[in-house]
Amino acid sequence: MRFHVPQGACFLFNFLLGAALFYLIINQHVNRPGPSPSLQEIQAAADKSNNAGRDGVIRSLEGELVSEPLDSVHLKKLAVYAKASGNGARSDALALIAAQRSLRDVEAQAMALDIFLRKQDYARSVRILDAVLRTRGKGQAALFPMLGTFAANPGALPALAEVLGANPPWRANFLIDLARSSENANVPFQLLAMLKGTASPPQANEVRALIVRLLADRKYDRAYYVWLDNLPSQDLKKVGLVFDGGFESGSRDLLFDWTFRERKNVDVRVISKRSSQADNALRIDFAKNSSPFSDVSQTLYLTAGNYRLEGEVKTENLQNEKGLRWKILCVNEARQFLAATPRHNGTFDWTSFAADFNVPADSCVMQRLVLVLDAKSALDQNISGRIWYDNLKISNLDLIQTE
Repeated sequence: MRFHVPQGACFLFNFLLGAALFYLIINQHVNRPGPSPSLQEIQAAADKSNNAGRDGVIRSLEGELVSEPLDSVHLKKLAVYAKASGNGARSDALALIAAQRSLRDVEAQAMALDIFLRKQDYARSVRILDAVLRTRGKGQAALFPMLGTFAANPGALPALAEVLGANPPWRANFLIDLARSSENANVPFQLLAMLKGTASPPQANEVRALIVRLLADRKYDRAYYVWLDNLPSQDLKKVGLVFDGGFESGSRDLLFDWTFRERKNVDVRVISKRSSQADNALRIDFAKNSSPFSDVSQTLYLTAGNYRLEGEVKTENLQNEKGLRWKILCVNEARQFLAATPRHNGTFDWTSFAADFNVPADSCVMQRLVLVLDAKSALDQNISGRIWYDNLKISNLDLIQTE
């Protein structure tokens, strides 16, 4: 197949389009009826023919189309021979007809895509890719690199954002892949920002992928901004040095809010402390768990200084020699320890706890608050019973002392 990209367009289009279609066709994601030749085979035959031979094939195909006007194979073949004969305008018109009549024919859609790329018609180009992705789910990954070039092209980005704003079924997979694979994290950042104004704003898993990428790139300010910018408006008032310490909002697993991991024989949930739904708490039930526990956490963004972690806890027959406690660690390779609360086990009613700590000025830009079973041996990991936590907060002691 021959594809042409206009000057000034992304030079990767040729390679990516060819590679994507090769993947789809060779791996039999295109169901070609009967023994019909592939587009590559038709192109090769047209190249080998002389002018008289091409004219003969064209007349024969035109006759066949009279009796079978909807045959996409004839239309594609006629388009290829028309181009080989120097009639590019007719070739394009026939290719577009073939694409319109057979939305599931990837070869026909590829011909139309080549035409729209040459015209820099990014809106129609993205719509074609959308149609192919909707019908060829198993070949999504092969087409994502091409969509990535649209995202990185300022001229094509608005067209891509418009299609993504309609929330096609492949959107989340693409945005997660883009966040991981894009050479420049600004590309997925700009795309998610554009989606905020659509009928389908970014979802939690799409936002999380970008936050993870930004943290990996050590763009901490932007990662925190992306989280804040995608918080529901009713949750903005819960933003503090600990987010939602009263457990009034559902976890979206966006790192800067509560992250709950699932584990066998452990039930972690937010539940009302009383009959009223306005006073929630974190409740964890252990049913003879014997594995390491560090399944409740939140990423913090504290500047250097002195702080105090406070909260309330209640236990019900929590049987473990060491007990549970909150720890704060630096998010760095050393995982530098900053603080730990007293251990909690046994049975007691609601009581307060606190721990003071210092965030150093160097190499501790971000921190992690995590609830852990402080076990040093496999025997210490055995735990059963119930524990509750509520009203967690962190105060800046330096600010309190200056007030």
